[in-house]
Amino acid sequence: MAAEGPGAVSIPMLAGVSVLLVDDEGLVRDAFERLLAHVGASVVAAGDAQAAIEALSRIEFDVVIVDIIMPGTSGLAVLRAVRERNLDASCIIVTGRPEVGTAVEALRLGAFDYLNKVDAAGALSTTVARAAAVSRLARLKREAQSGAGRPSMEPGDLLGLDVALSQTLESLYMAYQPIVGRDGVTFGYEALMRSSEPTLPHPGAVLSAAERLGRLGDVGRRTRALVAADLARIPDGTVCFVNLHPSDLGDPALLADRALLEAHGGNVVLEVTERETLDHLPDPRSLVAALRKLG
Repeated sequence: MAAEGPGAVSIPMLAGVSVLLVDDEGLVRDAFERLLAHVGASVVAAGDAQAAIEALSRIEFDVVIVDIIMPGTSGLAVLRAVRERNLDASCIIVTGRPEVGTAVEALRLGAFDYLNKVDAAGALSTTVARAAAVSRLARLKREAQSGAGRPSMEPGDLLGLDVALSQTLESLYMAYQPIVGRDGVTFGYEALMRSSEPTLPHPGAVLSAAERLGRLGDVGRRTRALVAADLARIPDGTVCFVNLHPSDLGDPALLADRALLEAHGGNVVLEVTERETLDHLPDPRSLVAALRKLG
């Protein structure tokens, strides 16, 4: 409780804070719920991941508290469900069996804090208050960005970034920029990545996210599949320029990409971007020779 001066009205420290509490242990869940409600939080309690996901679909929470180990699923799976629905909620992991590796992984993925159930009660309220402040600040920043007509902020944690990249790949499509000669004749098209995902609004953001997550191969394979599906509609006598990240040259799936290379190889130019060097490739000349052999 907080109060200022004689006769001041006490204000619960978590007044207006919405909390989702996910724990399969009923006694722990009830104790935490009573503690948080006592200091003013609005708490929704869930005993499993499915109930948690249903609540996330209905309510925008400031803070999610989740047990890392539950029957049938894990707290990390719930964290992912949170990020699929809410980029700004702060997530606090609790467990009765603390392990350093689990704590490090949870924090690496973006959990706000990691608490041991045995001594969590003493720190829970203050931790939730700090987490709620961070969540609300992130939400305000995102709303300000949107109100100013600017793209949404990139997710701040790895799990949110991974969710954003997966959503980007689902909505990815290719736009084709004509390449026109001096005579005014179109001799080719450059394939350009486009997506409706607001948190990764341009190709540079998509590639930067993929680099951080180690998912460049996913982006390259998705892009090549989309181009291969579109190539039949490109006019005869023109070529399609397809950008490759240098790491794509080391992807075995590239040489096995029959839909793109064997069906349309004569009409495709693979253009390696300058995002990194080719030094990590064991034998780039052989890779280039193998690609040329495929057309």
